[in-house]
Amino acid sequence: FLVFVLLLTIYFAYKISMIITSDKTKSLWVAYLSFSSVYIYTGVYYAGQNDIMLLLFGTMSVYFLLKEKIWLFYLFAACSVAIKPFFLFVYVALILLTEKSIPKAFLKVLLSFSVLFFFKLLFMNAPQYEESLKSGPMLWVVKNTFFQGMDLTLSKASYFAIGLVFIYFICYIKVFKNKQELNKYIIYMSAAPFLMFALFAGYEYYRTILLVPFLYLLIIQNMHVFRLNIILDIMMSSMCTLLVILRTPSSYTSKHMSGTIIEHLIEKTTFGQRKYLSLYDFLSRKSVDAITPIFCGLFVACGLLLLIINYPGFNPKNILTSNKCERWIIWIRMIEVVPFIASAFFCYFWLK
Repeated sequence: FLVFVLLLTIYFAYKISMIITSDKTKSLWVAYLSFSSVYIYTGVYYAGQNDIMLLLFGTMSVYFLLKEKIWLFYLFAACSVAIKPFFLFVYVALILLTEKSIPKAFLKVLLSFSVLFFFKLLFMNAPQYEESLKSGPMLWVVKNTFFQGMDLTLSKASYFAIGLVFIYFICYIKVFKNKQELNKYIIYMSAAPFLMFALFAGYEYYRTILLVPFLYLLIIQNMHVFRLNIILDIMMSSMCTLLVILRTPSSYTSKHMSGTIIEHLIEKTTFGQRKYLSLYDFLSRKSVDAITPIFCGLFVACGLLLLIINYPGFNPKNILTSNKCERWIIWIRMIEVVPFIASAFFCYFWLK
């Protein structure tokens, strides 16, 4: 089911690309880059999380905004927020791009909670629903999202909140010359909040799926720096995967392999017989986690560079530009997850 939802998401991403580029080849690149992304592997193929559902409705809302079908934009944005609130970060930015009256913008943001209100009416007598609203996982997610920050005199300042305010300020003050320029900013502001989220928020290891497909729509929108974007995407996703493993014992772990057909075919064992139960254990015992700040620094640097060079007002005259990317770079991107998978299987089946 989740793979089917992914295919629908990529279909609408393809349609969005056709609107902004009118180029079938570029639009197929969006589909390919999205479907083969490491973030998709982690979030859908491996963890099986339903975040892809909020991305489907979010992608549909952006599509209808570009088609100027405003009420459908509101409807699908509200559906996305109702599933999980993460698309609200993007929705506020898109509202501020198109509405400069603060009272009207505020009312339109409130519209995004309309489906949640319907859920409240529908399930108001369900005890577990009430419990989840008061102390459920989403409350923890919201707290964790804004937890990372710098210590100031009064309190801790969230890096992600600072980034969001900066993004929203740009959206509000920007005045557009024509529809084409507006569309470029719509794509950029669909990706920028999720990039800021990936760089500076606290989240579960599979949550980087939120970068798909908006990051790749942004990359294809800026084909003049295509090669540079792909290289940055490879470095960022590789560092992200490594950081995920180093900070999350539950990722790439043997508990997901135990009891599988592969385990019974190769060797039937129990946890107690293993020297390393996961790639996390192996890397931490080899003291790789001691240099985590280096990986984190590269991850953040790549993400910030993607934000800078793809900004619609950025002048690329003084940087290396190329609208082509060598095949070997694309192949590296395709197989970058293989070493992590192979290492996890190696730790589980052969290290004793």
